Amino acid sequence: MGKFIDLTGQVFGRLTVICKVEKDKQRGSHVLWECLCSCGKRTVTNGKNMRRGLTQSCGCLNTDHAKLHHFIHGASHTRLHNIWCHMIRRCTSDKSADYKDYGGRGISVCDEWRQFIHFSEWAKANGYHDELSIERDNVNGNYSPDNCRWIPMGKQALNRRTSHLVTAFGECKTIAEWARDARCSVSYDTLEARIRLKKGRMPIEVMLTKPAQNDGKRV
Repeated sequence: MGKFIDLTGQVFGRLTVICKVEKDKQRGSHVLWECLCSCGKRTVTNGKNMRRGLTQSCGCLNTDHAKLHHFIHGASHTRLHNIWCHMIRRCTSDKSADYKDYGGRGISVCDEWRQFIHFSEWAKANGYHDELSIERDNVNGNYSPDNCRWIPMGKQALNRRTSHLVTAFGECKTIAEWARDARCSVSYDTLEARIRLKKGRMPIEVMLTKPAQNDGKRV
């Protein structure tokens, strides 16, 4: 007969052991324990199975895994899931045609977004719809909640590192980066419109610092 091990107060997965109940009559010396699951339910289970990692919840863990699988499978053909897949691929796979401009430059996807469900939750909480594309404010920064936002697809090309860099005050940045600069007095939309419509007719420094209301018309 093995030495009795008191599991009271110990945590196994989602289960916190409350107290010993009785011996498992079907398995002889195995002890049953009453546990409180993190979902709020109480359950009685075999101590040996908990210590081996075979039992980690009242059953809700398997249910949650099934829901997650269904969520991912149900989203696998959506545009948002494709955006996520391409984001992961260009940052991690050297077989991607875009890898040299992303993973090859040290750009990565944050740990949280390595799981699609977390990326999807962020996207929906930040106004995602199918007419938008993901954009990094700092083109040399990683894909993460504090460096990304959704913008209209037509504007994304103006912010690409290789296609539209704006030089002002002796510095070279994208429109998105200039819009966040403390010296910029206008919004991203106003700055983008000025660069697109007034290039060559207004110095870049003026585009950045001239208040929008002084333009004579809203741009």
